[in-house]
Amino acid sequence: MADRHVYSIALRTRFRGITVREGLLLRGDAGWGEFSPFLRLFLGGGVDGYGPWHEHVASWLDSPLAREGSLLAVKYEDLLDKPVENLSTTMEFLGVPVARERAEETVSAYSAERMRERERASQFHERKKRQDIMFVRTAGSGDWREAFSGEDRELFAEVTGGLLERLGYEGSE
Repeated sequence: MADRHVYSIALRTRFRGITVREGLLLRGDAGWGEFSPFLRLFLGGGVDGYGPWHEHVASWLDSPLAREGSLLAVKYEDLLDKPVENLSTTMEFLGVPVARERAEETVSAYSAERMRERERASQFHERKKRQDIMFVRTAGSGDWREAFSGEDRELFAEVTGGLLERLGYEGSE
């Protein structure tokens, strides 16, 4: 967590109903920056060419592929919880069933620790500006809880509507 700092500043004057300014500073390739402006760009479609995140995801869920049963949505948390079962289900969905032993070997070969070992042994970081930032990070779920301020949570819930519930997440996940 050395590359993250949370702050909370009491405001002397109430601004738009806000009495405390909270945020998270993250250190990235370009230096230190706040997470909240990135979240607003992300939800507004200003990060990549796919438009707002929630509209992009909903377009897949509402697509003809989904209606005809040709779309499999797998949650990252489910992959972490039951990697062999979810890999097997995915491969079967793709029409390439694999034996359980093969799925177990694959999950082991591509574990987060093994991927970190490969990354450290590769030439990848020699070509980057920042060699101290690994591509394979925690390989866990729930980091958003540390990155989102209360305002960020409210904004995300307001903008994305019921999409998270539709994807099988509870309101507080």
